[in-house]
Amino acid sequence: MRTILVPTDFSENSAHAAKAAVFLSSKLHTNILLFNNYVKVPVTLHYAGGPWVVDELMALKSETKENLQNLKDDLESLIADLESEQAKPFVHVQFADGNLGDNIAAIIHDKDIELMVIGARSGSTIDHILNGSETNLIIDQSNCPVFIIPENVDLKELKKVIFATDFGETDMKAINYLVKLSYLINFRIEVVHVNSSKSSTVKSEQQLAFEDRLFKLNYPNITYKQVFGKNVIHRLNSLCTETDADILALVHHHRSPIGRILKQSTSKKALSQQKIPLIIFPSIVNGNIKWDHYKRSKVMQSN
Repeated sequence: MRTILVPTDFSENSAHAAKAAVFLSSKLHTNILLFNNYVKVPVTLHYAGGPWVVDELMALKSETKENLQNLKDDLESLIADLESEQAKPFVHVQFADGNLGDNIAAIIHDKDIELMVIGARSGSTIDHILNGSETNLIIDQSNCPVFIIPENVDLKELKKVIFATDFGETDMKAINYLVKLSYLINFRIEVVHVNSSKSSTVKSEQQLAFEDRLFKLNYPNITYKQVFGKNVIHRLNSLCTETDADILALVHHHRSPIGRILKQSTSKKALSQQKIPLIIFPSIVNGNIKWDHYKRSKVMQSN
């Protein structure tokens, strides 16, 4: 069965994200997998402190199991309180030592992961992407959407998502996924392209083709507009504030214009002002995108 993967470090923010995953799971009809990664301390025969390190490692494993079980119990209490007509997910736990990126990649490869939900370490979710090495590892290894949720955000109040586009093929697949979520959660989607040059008003063939495909979706809760701004991130930040957007969504890969923006140190200060949740869609992985298989839900098919 499809699963929402929730990497956790047992912090308050990651616990909040895990609770948000319950809401998403009830809408998407998925299970939940809580995952904790810890670092294994190498021990050699020539290391006099070996037995002590082994004891410490065993204690760490025991503590990890206990923390995972406690978090699972908390989520199951929330699940028990769901309305009778809502889907009630099963909660599974898993932990591993070693490299976080490798472990995340292995889970995604072995299991049917619908999306990942992680908590931001501060009120600034984009700053966490730029400066949080663990978050970067997760995004780099993912071929499913990564939902980054800051504390004090209630997804039940979700009404509007802004999706930033550069007219790429992956953008259309991400939009299809957002349309699916919109059917299930009932929010509006505003697709936005930031034009950094007012003198360039002639639409390219790529833009015209993108707008045509967007129009052919024939979905009433989606709109499209082009805005102008020399600094793309500043413009997106202000747009989210001006329009009371609840989530900013974008596609991230190194070769895309938005991907390059995320790597520019000059943009970090502007990005750090973004405090609403983010959905980061991956670039194409091995010629395919795993979440593309679910771009149409049963709810959509029945309409």
